[in-house]
Formats: sequence, C-alpha cells, structure tokens
Amino acid sequence: MTNYRTFLMAVFIGITGLLQAQPISYAAIDRHALKAPAQLHQNLPALVDYLIKEATSDTEKARAIYAWITHHIQYDEAAARQDKRINRFLADILSRKKGICFDYALLFQAMCQHAGISCQVISGYGRTNLEAYAFPESPNHAWNAVRLDGEWHLLDATWGSIKGQDAWMIQYNSSYFLSPPELFVLNHLPNMPMWQLQACPITPAAFKEAVADIKMLKDSCYNYRDSIYHFLKMPLQTQKYLEAQSTYTIFQSEANKRNWSHTMLDQAAALSDVADSLKAVADPGLTVLYQVQAEALAWCQKALVLNTTLQPWQEELYIGLLLDQAVTCWMQANQDEQWEGQKLENARDLLTQAQNRALALPEDRYYRAYALEKCQSYLEILKE
Repeated sequence: MTNYRTFLMAVFIGITGLLQAQPISYAAIDRHALKAPAQLHQNLPALVDYLIKEATSDTEKARAIYAWITHHIQYDEAAARQDKRINRFLADILSRKKGICFDYALLFQAMCQHAGISCQVISGYGRTNLEAYAFPESPNHAWNAVRLDGEWHLLDATWGSIKGQDAWMIQYNSSYFLSPPELFVLNHLPNMPMWQLQACPITPAAFKEAVADIKMLKDSCYNYRDSIYHFLKMPLQTQKYLEAQSTYTIFQSEANKRNWSHTMLDQAAALSDVADSLKAVADPGLTVLYQVQAEALAWCQKALVLNTTLQPWQEELYIGLLLDQAVTCWMQANQDEQWEGQKLENARDLLTQAQNRALALPEDRYYRAYALEKCQSYLEILKE
C-alpha cells in the first residue's frame, strides 16, 4: 500500500507539474543574448542596453541578462575553496568572468537595475543534493528575487550556469530561472521566510528533511507580498538587521549570533550619525538628542548580550556614545534645576562606564589615551 508520505509527494509533484504544463520558449532571446559583442562584455551599461533591445517584456529582459551571465560567468572554484570573495567590484566579475554565488547574484541585480527591473539579492541556505540537510554555521548561498509584471519571482544564476542538469532539475523537470516557489524552496531556504514567495512558507525543520521525505510543515500563513513591500520601504540598515535576526532564528549558531550583534552595532552607528547632525544645529534640543543617544546605547548593550567581544571600531563607537551622553546629561542638568541631581549622577555613571571600557583597550591604542583624557576632564568638571 502506498504510504501517506509518498501520497503527499505525489500530489505535490502533480501540482507543480501543472504549473509547468505550458513551458515558455526563450530560444530567440537566448540566441540574441549569446551574440553580445565581446567588446561590450566589460561595459555593463552598454552590455545591458544590447541585451534588452530585442526584449518585448520585462521577463524577456531578465531572461536575456540571465542567459548572458550563465553562459559567460564561470563558478570560481578557487575562491569557493578559500571561502572568500576575490572580486571586489562588479568590474572584477566582468573582467575575470569568474565568481562565487554572491558575485552572480550581485551582477544580476546590477544589470536588472540598469534595465529598470526591481531585483533583490537573497541570502540563505542552498542544498546541492536531495538528501537530509545539516545547516552550516552561517548562510552558504545567494540568489535573486526579481519583480516582473507586478509579481516577484525566483532565480539562481549560479546554479543555472552549471553545465548539464543536477538531481533537482532532473527530478522536477525545472530550471533555475523563474522556478515555481513550491519547487525552488526544496533546495533554497532564504534567511527571511517572505522570500520563499509562499503564503505559508515551510519551516527550517522541514527543509532539513531529505527532499523525497520532506514534510509539508508550514510556518504561520501571511501576505508575503505586503511584507516584502513594507520591508523594502525600510532603511537599508534596518533591512540588514531584520535579515540577520531572521537568520539567527533559523539556525542559532555562533556565527549567526555574531552577525546579528554586528547589525545591532551598525544601527547604533547610524543613530550616532543622526546625533552628530543634531549637535551641528545651533539649538539641537537636548531632549531629542538624549533620546537618540540613548537609543544608540541601547543597541550597543543589546549587541553585548549576544557578543561580548567587539571589533575595535565598535568598542570606540560605544565609548564615544557613553561620553557624548554624559555631556548631554550635564547640559540638561545646567538647563533644568529640577533634574540637576539625577542628571549629574547619570553623567558620572556614564563616564565611569566609558573609563572602564577605555582602560580595557590595548595600551598602544591612540583612542585609549584620548578617551581616558576625556573621561578625566569631564569628571573634574562634574566635581565643580
């Protein structure tokens, strides 16, 4: 008797088969893309202009870009073995004609943007076979989401560049260009569930199963289109924070925890810049300045809960924020006698924290001497 798990998979494959019942032919646009003159290959704007001039829709534009990249860019095995990106700029990818997954995704995004197509680089976990999956310490793959005719679609130029077909392509008779989300998620788990492009995304637990035994375990259902819309309206730094938070939720490794803490400190740095711009105003408004600095300090403290070892610039940022907030408290004490005692006490506490953190810095660090001098100077003023 056919067991229930096999029945579920049969139904699932049948549904996805219907989605592909009428395949679209891209033969003509592919031929055009592959005829791009060699002299254009390192000139991204001119190359994209050539690729899309025969396209009759945004889908054909995206296909022409995809066809060119997957035909001309090779996977950089040496960089992959070293676990690092050799290319620093888009020009490096085009001149070397080699890259790792992030290079493919970044190049595809840049070419789409020149063509007037909305495109996002998606990071997450990719499985190269159909067996049970163990999450690595941090996300190991990148691909793209592209918006065509008002709808988001998924593609993977890295795996699309592989000559021949892999096990996933053979089993599901699909490709990595605009794959149905229900199929794409079988070997691509994005850091943020909304980029599965499914109303009811699968869970990380489901993704760990062998594809043949995958359980249709779902997260709570929601409007992913609305989520994507509001997400892309957020500041870039907030997007990075939310993605790092979601990544840590998927797999709570030390690497993902450190990365999440770094995005918190990036948030603090952004708020520090806001505070600096407020201080440049003739009358900044001490209450607003205090609140911005307090929020920045809160981000630093949240980061320290996850990761007690800060990078040098992060440690200096934290000490600088403590010093700045102490000065703001002192100014508030001078402005309002009612809160003078409390504000002066807050200032002393902040300076003590800054002093202790500065003392922990290496003695040969210039910032150590600078911060300690500032702390001592401000503490002397508070004694007066």
